[in-house]
Amino acid sequence: DLYLFTCEPITLDAGKGTGSENYEWEDGSQRRYRKVEENGTYWVTVRNDGCMVTDTIIINLCELKFYIPDAFSPNEDGINDIFKIITTDETALYTIQVFSRSGLAVTQIIDAKTGWNGKDANNEYCLPGIYVWHLQITEKAEKSIKKNLFKTGHVALIR
Repeated sequence: DLYLFTCEPITLDAGKGTGSENYEWEDGSQRRYRKVEENGTYWVTVRNDGCMVTDTIIINLCELKFYIPDAFSPNEDGINDIFKIITTDETALYTIQVFSRSGLAVTQIIDAKTGWNGKDANNEYCLPGIYVWHLQITEKAEKSIKKNLFKTGHVALIR
């Protein structure tokens, strides 16, 4: 399934083969590509040399889904070492600011894939405790009006 934080239409591709494929979409169209402009369930059947395969996808445009953990342990054991967003759309722009409980800025994360390693702006290890984060997500659509989403929460840094 595909969740996109954009309202722009997308094009589904049923895949290229040897050239003798027959395509059939749920709307009866018989082309390799299908332009999707609305939320819904879409399926395509591809036939070739007596074989047949069908695939279904649920499209939810304009519906970003993400998960932000509430704890991490940056002790370099390879398990939960990084505080980062798990998202359905990594093309959106993510900015997370992390603050200590006293309100001091600790770090700013601008890459959803990289995340926070538990160090401050001086590359020093932060103390265990609760940290507050402010998240801003900006959609990266070129033609539509850009949308911003703001969230605030907290994360426990465990050593």
